Amino acid sequence: MKTLFTLSALLIGLLTHAQMVGYSIQENSPEDTRTNFVSLDFLGFDFGGNRNVNSLSIGANANWQLQNGLGVDGVLSYKIVSEAGLPPFILFNAGGYKLKSTGKTKEKDIKVRIGGEFVTVDNKSAFSESYIMVPGNQYHQSGLRGGLYLFKKAYKDQAISGKPEVPYTSAGVYAGWMKTVKTNLVLKVDDVKKPLHYRGFTKVYFDLLLTPISSFSYESQAHEDAAEVKNKLLGGRIGYMFYKDGPGVLDKITWGSEIGVRPIDGFFIRASIGYCIIRK
Repeated sequence: MKTLFTLSALLIGLLTHAQMVGYSIQENSPEDTRTNFVSLDFLGFDFGGNRNVNSLSIGANANWQLQNGLGVDGVLSYKIVSEAGLPPFILFNAGGYKLKSTGKTKEKDIKVRIGGEFVTVDNKSAFSESYIMVPGNQYHQSGLRGGLYLFKKAYKDQAISGKPEVPYTSAGVYAGWMKTVKTNLVLKVDDVKKPLHYRGFTKVYFDLLLTPISSFSYESQAHEDAAEVKNKLLGGRIGYMFYKDGPGVLDKITWGSEIGVRPIDGFFIRASIGYCIIRK
């Protein structure tokens, strides 16, 4: 009980101290800021229904804003581990978006890390993070997006090739709707020499997939069931991606997820976590 009380008192003290730190806002204008990020995805996974071969992957993704409301984005993933055999797994999307020229600004409390230290309680060490909650502006926009879509994976069907998995290629286009949220905050915090810069970019999107080009590899290409599968052209997906850049190491972490139906192998869930290497 004494240990629990001590830990609780320490936690409350740290949080109270964090909230009492003095600061001044030097910049809070996300609507005038371009959000350019390139992230390396050090872990991604893709799994789904009965026709899917589950896999782990590495890759990269990017969002580059050319001017307010107009930008390009892309994703590249490559398989490193799969559940069966060695089928190829490559996902490549490259396209652009056009958002409305005007958006809405909303205020929200933003967590900004200002440091941390190791603390010891009852001979146990732990890292205590220091942060402040700052009222910052978020700029919301929405618009249209589209681009090229290429996907190589494996289709589970013993009948088509006599093997557990059949490598296939599917190519086409995607088009849909997207909403973005931008944050750009610069603070001068007491006892911190340099200004702290926090930026964030979130996008939520809904796409329709059209893949008129589909082919199976090897002998399965000529199988009578392959033609029926290849004629499936339409799919869809809902996705989310979050980039951020702040003073802490963890403020460079990015993550994203998708759920939907691909034309060939059906239902899927895809997610990734990465680290921003370019932030402008």
